[in-house]
Amino acid sequence: MIKCCYQTKADWLYNPDLKKQLQELSKQMELKELFKLYDLMLITRQRLNTQINKQTMYEEILIKWFELNLSK
Repeated sequence: MIKCCYQTKADWLYNPDLKKQLQELSKQMELKELFKLYDLMLITRQRLNTQINKQTMYEEILIKWFELNLSK
């Protein structure tokens, strides 16, 4: 989504076939909030090898994604 906000080449996307749809969706989202979600995902990835409740981590990511989509 962040790459689409910057009008990235389709070759650089994980799903180049969805470029048009992803760009439309990215226009509806706040870039700052996308970066916050990305930061949360990086932190979560680091915590996966610790003794933390993985379900709670996944729920936190999904809640943030849901809130991000509600904001617009």
